[in-house]
Amino acid sequence: MTTNHSSESNIEKSGGHPIQHMVSLTPAQYGTEPFHSVHFHTNGPSSPASYPVTESLYLTPKDASPTKSVTSTFGNPVGLGTSALLMVVLPWSLGQLEVAGMNGVSYATLAPTLIFSGFVTLIIAGIMCWVQGLTFPCYVFFTYGGFSANLWYLNAPVGMLLVTQGQLLTAGEAPNSAAAFAAAAASVEFQHALMCVLIPFAIITAIFAIASLRTNVANVLLFTSLFFFFALEAANFSVGGNGNVEKALLLQKAAGGAGVVTSIAAAYLTMHLVFASVNLPIPVPIGDLSYGGTIHTLSFNPSTSPPSLTSTSSIEAGSAPTWVLLHPTLPILYSVDEFSTPSGVLSAFHISPNDGSLALFAQTPAGGDGPVHLALSSDMTRLFIANYGGASCASVAILPNGEFGPKDAELVFKFEGKGPREDRQEAPHPHGVFLEPTKQFLFAADLGTDTLKVWSVSGGKMDRLADIAVAPGTGPRHLAFSQASPSAPTLLYLVLELSSELAVYTLVYPTSSNPNPTLSHLQTVSILPTDRPTTGPWTAAELAITPSNSHIFVSNRSPDDPKPADGTDVMAVFELAPDGTLGAKSEIPIKGLGLRHFHLSPKKAGFVGMEEEGTWVAVACEKTGEVVMMKRAGGTLTEVARVGGFKRPTVVVWA
Repeated sequence: MTTNHSSESNIEKSGGHPIQHMVSLTPAQYGTEPFHSVHFHTNGPSSPASYPVTESLYLTPKDASPTKSVTSTFGNPVGLGTSALLMVVLPWSLGQLEVAGMNGVSYATLAPTLIFSGFVTLIIAGIMCWVQGLTFPCYVFFTYGGFSANLWYLNAPVGMLLVTQGQLLTAGEAPNSAAAFAAAAASVEFQHALMCVLIPFAIITAIFAIASLRTNVANVLLFTSLFFFFALEAANFSVGGNGNVEKALLLQKAAGGAGVVTSIAAAYLTMHLVFASVNLPIPVPIGDLSYGGTIHTLSFNPSTSPPSLTSTSSIEAGSAPTWVLLHPTLPILYSVDEFSTPSGVLSAFHISPNDGSLALFAQTPAGGDGPVHLALSSDMTRLFIANYGGASCASVAILPNGEFGPKDAELVFKFEGKGPREDRQEAPHPHGVFLEPTKQFLFAADLGTDTLKVWSVSGGKMDRLADIAVAPGTGPRHLAFSQASPSAPTLLYLVLELSSELAVYTLVYPTSSNPNPTLSHLQTVSILPTDRPTTGPWTAAELAITPSNSHIFVSNRSPDDPKPADGTDVMAVFELAPDGTLGAKSEIPIKGLGLRHFHLSPKKAGFVGMEEEGTWVAVACEKTGEVVMMKRAGGTLTEVARVGGFKRPTVVVWA
């Protein structure tokens, strides 16, 4: 696709849903045409009610799905918790800064009410997160709910007495009870007791701050400033209790400033969530950190002993370049940004003929939230998009030079419905778009409704046809077509993510009596490993058929609980009978976790080691942040190289 005069081959890779990384591969100096493999990372989506948001923003592991539907139970409770945290921290911070209206008697009157409201709301948000299985925010809201309860308990009696004292002093009286309480509150013992209360919260907040490095910049700012808030307040009470009033006052003001920063971050996160919940077209970026958001170019040289795999360049590609697609005739790479806000974005990159590096040259809306997959029409004039988060499929025009066409040429198809799995099927979730061999019909695998959406796309049109239902609760993800010979029937192989199965169908083309393509079911086989526990949510991911139609490979991803003790996931391999049905199954353990995607190498004449198609298999290990290169012989794979240090690679593509 591009020309490379270097001595190695390139892979491109983007890290990070998810987001993601892209990896590209280029061959050695034995020829001029390079090949690239791409791999992406994704980040958080725009709709806070969708599952990927809870994963990327709030550190809920992707394979540990919420136990209840985020949308159908309560909606996303995280915004409720961040607003409650604002109610607790801001009054105290303003009081420490002695801001007019939040000091003395006025603070004693208002603060306990706000803190109590925040305490109740935090506990409610924590319960809602617990019910939905949102681990990280559940820990956060219960922890700060407990802190708020302590703070309210300490402020309420003090506040009541200070108010009473102020009223009585105005009348010329001096209540002994208030004076006694004030004296006790100013004692060394009381000050040091407050210090001891704050230190554990500072430690826990430091842990949250470290964990937030996997979430987003706004969260990092919130927890880091909150850590300093607790630490400075603890120091304030320690120093004040020892009688150093001047230094204690400085620490008090510094703590108040840190608390104001925390409050701003909490307000910003709340704004992000609320705006997204009503699809308000005002971007509120939060700086997602859960995926890499970068496209990396790697170099693979199969002629060395052993073959080498190295990273050569990278480029920022939005928050979550979860999928990429190479133009078949132009040096252009298309990518999605799954978690951009307020809607998904498509990007086009020029590929350098020298080293495979990328340069952004065009962007356009994806026609919906959460784009995760792309397909190009046979005449290369239209790009089809699966919008997982937006419950839609769309298409955009492609110009002869590979750039995006006018936005008025965009087509969007919205879907409705749900499946039986409340945790993953609360709404339609198109996961992939695929053209069958004649390129006349487009199929979209909808994980959320257990259906295949179908369109006629011949003649430059996109006409919706009848859906095709698959087994309930299985969650179709990706598919592939195969035909043993021109006269043989076309078979459709379908990866069922939620049930970890591979289904095989005969594709029946339309007739004069039935204008819709249909499927005739042949078999469904489990791809779960046979030599290890299969409890927990195993999720099937990708499939590929060997060039000779002798085998089909299917990747599977193990759950986080229980996590494989040996740190390996499993690739299932089936022999294919002459009629295309599945035969004997074997299993290949691959060192690495989260086998989200893999890609067989193309044939490159003139390049040593690339004479045969499918000789090499690049594998993206999302959870361990690695790309592994395997050499294929029939239905076996042998590792030859690996490179790590990527943020959740999710797709690898040769070019």
